[in-house]
Parts: sequence; structure tokens; C-alpha cells
Amino acid sequence: MPPGPIDLTGAAETVSRFEQWFGGEDDFEILDASVGQVGTRLYLRWRVRMSSAGDPSSGRLVEQHAFTSRERIV
Repeated sequence: MPPGPIDLTGAAETVSRFEQWFGGEDDFEILDASVGQVGTRLYLRWRVRMSSAGDPSSGRLVEQHAFTSRERIV
């Protein structure tokens, strides 16, 4: 996970970053998600429970917050 804020541009760059973080064989369950607006930016937040596919007891919680300068995400 990143140590702080990062700046990504475009769908391909964003997908690539998510694949780096979550592209393994982990299982995950979406616990909560929300979308809102802060000023002119779209705000996205989600919380997931992740565990190794072979070891359900290895669970961990991941929460992320994202802002985009576009109102539509493709």
C-alpha cells in the first residue's frame, strides 16, 4: 500500500496500480463503500476484508479513499 497520497492519470494507469495492490490470489469481501463529492471532486471510499485464498484465517481489513477530478469514471 502507498505510504501517502499518489496521483494517477487515466483508467489504464489506475487499473495497473490496483492490480499491483490487489492482483494476487486473495479472496475479498466488500464491507462498505460510498461515493460523494468534495468541492468539484468525486470522492470514493471502500472497505474490504481480504484473506489469502488458501488461508481464510489470514484476514485483514483494507480501507481506501480516492478523489478524482472527473465526475465520470470510465
